[in-house]
Amino acid sequence: MSHAQPPPPVDMVADAWTTHPTAHVLVGGAGNISMADIPNHIAKMHVLDLPRSERIRARVDEIIHDKTCKRSCFHDDYLAAFNRPNVKLVDTDGKGVQGVTATGVRANDEHFDLDVLIYATGFEVGAESPGSRSGISVVGRNGRTMDEKWAESPLTWHVIATHGCPDMFFSGPNQAGLSVTVLALLDTVAKHVAFIVSETFARQGRGKVTIEPTLDAESAWGMQVLAGAGAMAPLATCTPSYINGERSMDNLPMERQMKAASVGVWPKGMNDFMDVLQEWQNDGDFRELHVDTA
Repeated sequence: MSHAQPPPPVDMVADAWTTHPTAHVLVGGAGNISMADIPNHIAKMHVLDLPRSERIRARVDEIIHDKTCKRSCFHDDYLAAFNRPNVKLVDTDGKGVQGVTATGVRANDEHFDLDVLIYATGFEVGAESPGSRSGISVVGRNGRTMDEKWAESPLTWHVIATHGCPDMFFSGPNQAGLSVTVLALLDTVAKHVAFIVSETFARQGRGKVTIEPTLDAESAWGMQVLAGAGAMAPLATCTPSYINGERSMDNLPMERQMKAASVGVWPKGMNDFMDVLQEWQNDGDFRELHVDTA
């Protein structure tokens, strides 16, 4: 799905994602696309994706009687479920559920009776700080919260740390290499953090230390992400969805667009992201980190 060129001689995964080459627009893999190349890049992705798109539309039309469903799925029974008499797709136009009652939920000023209500995180995306999703306020240096910092500049270093919050390591999709299996990212960053912590103690000796990326280091990482943002341009032309703000991204002020682009995914894909972290470890130079001993 990273659309690596040339492709490997043997598809060792051989699942549906490996036959979906334009998925690299979402998770990275195209490399850097200049501003001048963006129109051509979008056109190439549309041509590459058209046969698959038409095949999916035809399958949806063939199976589903209710034409309001737009989301496809690899599962053989997913689409057919919308034909069941006890299944109803409700479009809230982004407003969500208005409230929960003793017997169901209210949406669009209408009540829906339910036997079971399943809460899900949904597909809301954005550059929120790691603690905000859990209702946790992370306070960094000089009493400044992480939410306050990220409201201005939601930058990371290697997706695991941010300047101003020493000894805090985290993970997330922003500025990270991605794949459809998030466990690959979690495994990669966990090993990276373990290396940094163990190597720091090996160099500094036992005792209390603080580890924090420099401001220059996280700015440089963000610039690398921003430089590759052109590869993600085709997303703006996709069907309105969570990945392009329901098609509202083009209407945002340029400053907001640049800010959003700087916290996108690692543009060269998951394999390159892993290589970059490994090369940093092999280099052995901790100049991008500020380490203090207590």
